Amino acid sequence: MPPSQIWDTPGIRQLPPSPPVERGRGWGHYPKSNPSSSKTATPSPKPKNSSTTTNRRTGCSQTPSRSQIGNLSPTNGCSTTNKIKTFTMSNQAHHNTISVPETIKTIQSHYDYPMFWQFISIKGRHIYGQRFRLCDEDAQTILKLLIYFLQDQPLAKELGISLHKGIMLSGPVGSGKTSLMNLMRFLLPAPQRYCIKPCRDIAFDYARDGYEVIQRYAKRSFIQSMPREPLSICFDDLGLEPVVQYFGNTCNTMAEIILSRYDYFIAYRMYTHITTNLTAQEIEVRYGTRVRSRMRELFNLISFDKSTPDKRK
Repeated sequence: MPPSQIWDTPGIRQLPPSPPVERGRGWGHYPKSNPSSSKTATPSPKPKNSSTTTNRRTGCSQTPSRSQIGNLSPTNGCSTTNKIKTFTMSNQAHHNTISVPETIKTIQSHYDYPMFWQFISIKGRHIYGQRFRLCDEDAQTILKLLIYFLQDQPLAKELGISLHKGIMLSGPVGSGKTSLMNLMRFLLPAPQRYCIKPCRDIAFDYARDGYEVIQRYAKRSFIQSMPREPLSICFDDLGLEPVVQYFGNTCNTMAEIILSRYDYFIAYRMYTHITTNLTAQEIEVRYGTRVRSRMRELFNLISFDKSTPDKRK
């Protein structure tokens, strides 16, 4: 979208200004060669850690998002896929005890879904302990997440998954929503991984800092060194946050953040992911019709079966 159209987009709230560009420096700019010199001019070195910084307020890695990088698939470059394969094969003790459901084995795709299933299983055991398991009855839900994060266009089209939206993962308490969204991050190259922020923490931040918290996850949710590059965030346990006040002013913090991020999604493709126990009707009751309407455009709804048992023991 041309800049002129972006600035004219209705509902945008104080979009970040364009950064000043110094001739001969910055991204894609090279110093002019000296005609009197026989040496070929070389590109100016990029500042250290220019593409990866950390937002101290949100804890999010400030790296380019999907809209600017393009495909987030690990096959976008072979290095991440090779690392995943090496990690999986180097953990043979775990590898031999992991069963892959037939739903995953029989998939016809140029992606090795059984390998990715095993990788997620092994990574889960490393993070959450040896009792971690991927359940066969959750295979369809996990498959949809794999298709999305691998950016498998043919299967995504077949299952009606948009690769140009975020993910809203819903299900009963203890079904494994947070764990799966955390593990799916490792399918992406490290600089492109989204951060996970509990909604309860955001509500408590509002009680302390006020409306600056809303801007922190919307207007200021951009990479500091690249002001037009938005940050992807996964908001965990939507609906669990308490109602809090700041100097007597009550605010539905997550409703305001979702509305604001929607504006930036339209203008800058700012991607958002959510986990929640709420149904669509409960979301409308708690956050209003406006929020529910925008969520249809923001998210792919992927849900666990209502009968999924609590896996915590």
